[in-house]
Amino acid sequence: MPHELGQVHPTVPLVHEGETIDVDEDLVPLIQRLWELGFTTEGCCQDFGESIEHNGHRSNTSPADRQHHADFHRGKVWLKLPEDDAVRLIAILGTSPEFAERVRRWTHPDAWQNVIHIFPTNDGHARRAPSAQLTFPREQLGALLKVLQDRR
Repeated sequence: MPHELGQVHPTVPLVHEGETIDVDEDLVPLIQRLWELGFTTEGCCQDFGESIEHNGHRSNTSPADRQHHADFHRGKVWLKLPEDDAVRLIAILGTSPEFAERVRRWTHPDAWQNVIHIFPTNDGHARRAPSAQLTFPREQLGALLKVLQDRR
């Protein structure tokens, strides 16, 4: 059962730029490689569906309401990156034969989802969130890491 702070998966503490950050253990190699390549990461989860189901994000919605989203995201990795870094990552993957169609076609069976939320403001306008949220099938982790390891 997840503890009160909302952490669902086992983590490993990593030190990055003088700060200790708990990273889901299955994502440690990916996050370390992204940092080596100069990416900024703002959040990650090795199985977003499990996190939603166990309320890792501490939502005030009912378990029944969360279940729909949990089922949709089960088995998906979640990465939160500044928009520019997300664009850079998708550009890299767009040149990879293994990932090009996954990041280009949202109807691909192994497609990535790339979301930048737009929120209304209190003054009648709207603004884009400064970060992108990427989700992709967890079984792609090894191939993704290989593509990134081949980058200099």
